[in-house]
Amino acid sequence: GILMVGKGRTVWLQHCVPRFPRRLHKRYKYPTSGRENAQLFLCITVPTKNTSEVI
Repeated sequence: GILMVGKGRTVWLQHCVPRFPRRLHKRYKYPTSGRENAQLFLCITVPTKNTSEVI
């Protein structure tokens, strides 16, 4: 997943999408293999002071 901490907020993006994320300078194309099984994106936002309780 990806953990982003900013001013007062933390965003935790959890996923199981194949080959995500790609490098920012390359275009992302959803892989054909990702269509065969269920995929998940979960985004959780919490106050920064509570980050340690989530991870």
